[in-house]
Parts: sequence; C-alpha cells; structure tokens
Amino acid sequence: MLAIRTARRGESKDLNRLSDIAIGGRPSLRQPKDQPLGTIVERYGGEFSVRPFGQARAVVAERESAGEPCGLAFVTPPVRLMRQHAEHGRSALRALARVLAEIDLLAVDADVRRQGVGSALLEETEGWLGNQGCRVVMAKIARGEYGVMRWYRQRGYLVAAQGEPFRVWLPGLELCCNDGDDGYQLALKGLGVSLRRARHGSDTFVTVESGQRSTSRSALAER
Repeated sequence: MLAIRTARRGESKDLNRLSDIAIGGRPSLRQPKDQPLGTIVERYGGEFSVRPFGQARAVVAERESAGEPCGLAFVTPPVRLMRQHAEHGRSALRALARVLAEIDLLAVDADVRRQGVGSALLEETEGWLGNQGCRVVMAKIARGEYGVMRWYRQRGYLVAAQGEPFRVWLPGLELCCNDGDDGYQLALKGLGVSLRRARHGSDTFVTVESGQRSTSRSALAER
C-alpha cells in the first residue's frame, strides 16, 4: 500500500535520491546555485513560501510497509520565468504566481513504476494547486522523451511543439512565453480554464483563457 503526503524533515536522503532520478538526463534543469531539495525541506518543511513569488510544495508517495518515500512531486511558482520579467514589478509577478505553477520535479522509483504512483502524485499536486487558485500547470519535457510526452497527454496535458509559444489570458494578466529553445518542450494543463491551440497570423499558440478576456492587462513580453 502507498500513502501520498507532504514531505517531512528527516527525509533528505530520499528526497535527494528522487530528485536525481527526476533530473536524470536533464542536467540543465539544475542551476549552479540550487540547493538540494532535501536541504530545503530540512530547513523549511515540505510546504514553504518562495518569496516574493508564492508557495512551493514537495509531495511524496510512501511505502507504508517500509515507511520511506518511493515517489516525489515538487511544484513551485515559475521562478525562472518570473525573474526574466522582473522589470514588470512585483505586482505583475504576484499575479503570475497566483495563476501559473511549474512542476519542477516528478520521479518514481523503478520498482513501483506502472502502478499509478506518478498519477497519484500528479493528482494530489493538481488538487492542491487548484485549491490555491492556480489556473495553469506547466511541466518541461526533454525533447525526444516521447514516452513522457504521451504520459502527460494521457493526463490531460497539451504538449507544445518546439518553440511554440503559449498565451495566458486571465483577469488582469496577459502572458506570452515559450520553451526558451533550451532543449525542452512545455506541457500545459488548465485547472478550471479552457486550453486550446489557436493561430495568430502565421504562428500557432497554445492559449489558456478564463472565458472572458480582461480589458485591463498586465503584459509580459515573450521571452
């Protein structure tokens, strides 16, 4: 039997091991100044504030018989994207953090794969985000990882093509960005909002809308 819960202090070894599995062949996701997730949870607990951006949470799947984590999902505000748009000020960044979140890490131990552990972690994470008011969840998938892309599509995510921008139109906010041409593609899911592909001139966009475009927008330029 498995239990899904917030990560706790004292689990740094397992959290770091699962983080390494998640990063795997994606070393560019690890930034030079990044602290290991285990160190962060040891200091702040499994749910903490990423000031001034919003809340982050680490969720684990636990083997109830062994009492140790065998899966991990770590979700954060889109910090790197927000830092790229720092010139728009904190109010715009706070608005972005309220509606957009990024799945930074998702990993499951090899011996419990294909048993619904990853799906349970994703469902718990999406539920928590929805309760926080989040409207768009974003994950980055390494180009060529077709099995991972298929896994996300089966769970309601739309995978953007390489370099394909996405736009978010929500009250008080208009956002346009893309994968940054860094070897990854974006997987996006709307929580309580519609998500579709649309054309604008010769370009194709993944768009997320609340159903009514706001006439008062805080515009963030395409990166």
